[in-house]
Amino acid sequence: MEDTVASEPGAWKQGLNNESSQEVSRDPEWTVVEEKAVLRKLDLFLMPMLVGGFFVLQLDRSNIGNALTDTITTDLNITTDDVNLGSQLMSIGIIVAEIPSNIILQKLGAPIWLTFQMFVWGLIALTQAWCTDIHSFYATRFLLGLFEGGYIPGAQYMLALFYTRKELALRTAIFYFGNYSATATGSLIAAGVLQMAGINGLSGWQWLFISEGALTLLVFVAFVAFLPRSPAHTAPIHGRWDFFSDRERSILRSRVVAEDKSKGEDKSTSLRGPWCIGAFVWSIAFAGALFGLPLGTDKWARYAVFTLLSGGNALSQGLNDAWLSINATKSSNRSIGLAMVVIGSNLRAIAGQQLFRTSDAPRYTRAFLAILLLYAASIPVTLLIMWAYWRANKKDGRNGVSSDGRIKKRFDL
Repeated sequence: MEDTVASEPGAWKQGLNNESSQEVSRDPEWTVVEEKAVLRKLDLFLMPMLVGGFFVLQLDRSNIGNALTDTITTDLNITTDDVNLGSQLMSIGIIVAEIPSNIILQKLGAPIWLTFQMFVWGLIALTQAWCTDIHSFYATRFLLGLFEGGYIPGAQYMLALFYTRKELALRTAIFYFGNYSATATGSLIAAGVLQMAGINGLSGWQWLFISEGALTLLVFVAFVAFLPRSPAHTAPIHGRWDFFSDRERSILRSRVVAEDKSKGEDKSTSLRGPWCIGAFVWSIAFAGALFGLPLGTDKWARYAVFTLLSGGNALSQGLNDAWLSINATKSSNRSIGLAMVVIGSNLRAIAGQQLFRTSDAPRYTRAFLAILLLYAASIPVTLLIMWAYWRANKKDGRNGVSSDGRIKKRFDL
């Protein structure tokens, strides 16, 4: 029934993060209809902000590839190898910043830190248009990575503050839509912007950095204006507008706390590892198919296989992040764990630039062999993680209560 009560009355200590740690005296009850309405409103204000942030992050991170199709190398007197080194410096900046960024996030609060990050990296992305030589190019690429580092796990940390376990996996997948949509549309956007070459004496690549940096600053303004701070304090960081009523705030914070209270009584364990394994098998199949295509195969057939291969990559990344986030026992563990995932991803980016070597052309046998072996190795690693979670559930008496009275939730396998 739509008007049934969603949760039992009570009051518990709220300890989600520094923004919402307080004694929560909740309203006795709320209906399913009310909770669905609040969830829709939350999706309207929170999800577009975080997805939009991921979109501009990926645009600013990857637009150097589109700038290469213009005159950036001749204007700055640099080579393609120099550009690749700049990309590696950006990855190093991300790696260096990930964990410190998420420690700062724990201290200042996610909305304040993420908004500040976006403002700074937006300015850096924009000022790349005025690079004059290799040194300024290297400096801006490194600084861009340094201030982008931490956004991805920080945004997922925010998702975990607002959404329950059952809701988190879908929202994580939607969050990654920002990344993949930027990858899909970045070249199309660049194709239009590069046509502005010559306007006000600027090259096309300069207009590309200006326009996409300005877009990042526009999203920054939206963060300031609309991004809720926490379930207990839903007003944006400027503090003047609050789009949620007292009743809605009560439901937002209490339903997450109510879920924490009920975890000890929930004997169910969702299977998430097999979905990751399925994504890896998918990737192995299409990576093998791409490698096995004859050299004379039509380029559109290759594009089709590559697109299917990318689908497996996209699925496994979102599933893995959601799995880690759901099983994290503390908010600090969640943000640092997700930061380490991003560090691994960027280490891959540095190594990946060395895989496809000219000496291995045209089949790139060694590169594809390395990719297939890495995909294959992911399967036993996932099985090992599932076993570790299963063992923890059994050994630690999950669904029980520890000596300090804290409920031990079951880990999803």
